[in-house]
Amino acid sequence: MLEKAKRKNIIVYLGTGSGKTFIAVMLIKHMRDLVQAGKKVVFLCNNVALLEQQAQVISRTTGMTTGTYCGHQVLYAI
Repeated sequence: MLEKAKRKNIIVYLGTGSGKTFIAVMLIKHMRDLVQAGKKVVFLCNNVALLEQQAQVISRTTGMTTGTYCGHQVLYAI
């Protein structure tokens, strides 16, 4: 999935514990130069607890600053 995501935009739909966050973190690391040049990364979550958890994982494993934003039926970490 990581290699496919490097080549084009995809949506990764996998079960709990199957490695979605790992794939996302590896892709973010792969795209580090683009992100540091101003590109944005959006990581969607379906609840606030998961949003906070994933933002911490992404920040801790990539060394990048993350922000969390949530609103009516939209949750995402950058």
